Amino acid sequence: MTLKVIGTGLPRTGTASLKGALQMLGYDKTYHMDNLLNNPAQVVYWEQLFDQGETDYEALFDGFVASTDFPGFFAYRALLRKYPQAKFILTVRDPETWYESINNTVYQAVTAFFQQDEQVIHNSKVTPVFRLLDNHLFKAFFAGTFPDKARTLAIVESYQQEVIDTIPADQLLIYEIADGWDPLCAFLDCPVPDLEFPFKNKRGDFNAMIAKMLSGQKLEVK
Repeated sequence: MTLKVIGTGLPRTGTASLKGALQMLGYDKTYHMDNLLNNPAQVVYWEQLFDQGETDYEALFDGFVASTDFPGFFAYRALLRKYPQAKFILTVRDPETWYESINNTVYQAVTAFFQQDEQVIHNSKVTPVFRLLDNHLFKAFFAGTFPDKARTLAIVESYQQEVIDTIPADQLLIYEIADGWDPLCAFLDCPVPDLEFPFKNKRGDFNAMIAKMLSGQKLEVK
């Protein structure tokens, strides 16, 4: 399959809501972090993509037509080369509220995961996914200094500008989830559905998802 829409926004910028919206607009198979958590064997493809700039795209995105959230945002340059006709969506959010949100969800989840007993970590099927998050998001992208709020926000600002400078303007939407359907549908050239916009994955939802995952239950991926 060919990816037609690629999200370049960081986690906690509304990427789960974007996934839900894309699915409602006909992009039924949209890749997101939850897909990787349900299929940790795919970590090998993401490691190849991050380290070598190439991977087996057909195996990784089998059946998918869109991607959002981590890990996809981290590889947007490689995805632009592979899918040069795709449309890209940079989800953005107020920096202060974004930092507070990711600090209290994703960062805390990764930190807590690696504070578990070594045997638990060794036996967990999702350990490769958490290592991918830790190594490539918090250690590489955020340079191991995520708790330094000012530096983290500067990294995010620089990244967002890099995306704007890299992707052709007619292929990029800078998008706040709070703006709802209109800008998204205009960009994708599709009618606005007569349905409520799917605001998803609020903090309580995220924490419930993590608890469900750590208990060994399969996440719902629609």
